[in-house]
Amino acid sequence: MRSLWISQLWILAAVFYDAGGESLSDPCERKSCHTMETCEVQDGKAVCVPNFTGQCSVEGGLNFKTCDEYHFNFQGTGSYIFSQYTGSDLPPYQITIKNDNSGTQKVWLGGKVKIIIYGLEITMDSQEVPKIQVNNKMTELPVSLAGGKIIIRRSGLRSILETDTNIQITCDGNSKVALSIPSIYHHSVSGLCGNFNNDPSDDQQSPEGNLMGTTIGWAASWKVSDHDPTCSDVCPGTCPFSEESKKKLDGRNDNCGNLFKKDGPFRDCISKVCPNKFFDGCLYDTCRNDGVKVILCQALEAYADSCISRGINIYDWRTSSDCEVAE
Repeated sequence: MRSLWISQLWILAAVFYDAGGESLSDPCERKSCHTMETCEVQDGKAVCVPNFTGQCSVEGGLNFKTCDEYHFNFQGTGSYIFSQYTGSDLPPYQITIKNDNSGTQKVWLGGKVKIIIYGLEITMDSQEVPKIQVNNKMTELPVSLAGGKIIIRRSGLRSILETDTNIQITCDGNSKVALSIPSIYHHSVSGLCGNFNNDPSDDQQSPEGNLMGTTIGWAASWKVSDHDPTCSDVCPGTCPFSEESKKKLDGRNDNCGNLFKKDGPFRDCISKVCPNKFFDGCLYDTCRNDGVKVILCQALEAYADSCISRGINIYDWRTSSDCEVAE
């Protein structure tokens, strides 16, 4: 009778625990996650997932969006800190960007993204996609670095870097650099991507924590020396921005005005994602580049991506704007 009772105890234990002693009823009971993470059971295992994700990007070397959805235009051609970790609980990282357009070219030629993490210096150059540099050595993709903590792969014309802490950096061969960081970095980053505290009103902080009054002054405060004598924080020449100038540039045709057309390709998105910032950026870019078609297409694509990322349906904007699909 005693042996039967002991056998029943073993059967009961086997129901609730695996061979390693983990509770099968709730694997998350013994899982420790960072602040701003939640434990979820995936394929029977406890996994820490971020509560939310911050998205920062720069389009065409000019149009920026911070992790807190603050939009601004900045045309500096130096090297600037895009984002860096200011906490102490996670592996440190620093990302700098450099716009290669010195102001003499009519079309944006791309730029460089430099990532310092896990003791490595990784450079993603839009003119070298899909190759990258690791500690100044040209490297083919895909590649695994730092014992698997960094994976860099190719997807079409894009180079995508991913870390074990769920940071993702994307650099394409045309016009966009994007950073995705999980909520564990909430309120512990700084740079042109902002401080990631869900408040866009205080993103323009200098490295000393001072709120800056102008975009140029703020961005210039994040400039780092790269020994390039052609670097400048301002754009040579100016572009008109009066309402009359906007109407003239828009022309109510198929250019930047496509963003507002009630029967246009973005009609389902207009009421959900305000196109004003994208419109201003579109006008600025096309003005600065004398209406070069590729610049217009990049501007419209930025708005299209923003709509799609929110699950909003858009229609064929490339045909009406004569924008070819990038191969």
